[in-house]
Amino acid sequence: MAKRTKNLNKFDSFCEVCFTNLDADKRAEITSLFMTDEVKKILEDKELLDSIVNMLKNNLNISVTSRNTFVHRNTILYRIDKIYKATGLDLREFEDAAYFRFLLWLKSKDNGNT
Repeated sequence: MAKRTKNLNKFDSFCEVCFTNLDADKRAEITSLFMTDEVKKILEDKELLDSIVNMLKNNLNISVTSRNTFVHRNTILYRIDKIYKATGLDLREFEDAAYFRFLLWLKSKDNGNT
């Protein structure tokens, strides 16, 4: 059984174990499959990225995210809708949010943050 890496949450530890057991070609294939141009554009937009990260931190609660980020609730909803239109993923849905959590993990690996 793999040892849990210090300073990583459970999700990151899970991804780390699963992803590092793949060969380099398979990791590259998975990364290119998930990191589409649309997703990359969303993750490069600071405001959208902040909204995604904060929605995940706040258990997908729009009101709490709005309060904690000092951004109007309708602005958060607008950003979620913009993400949905670009990717087909709705951050209000658990499965789509989990997918985004994985995308954020992949992005951190792509940036060399291990």
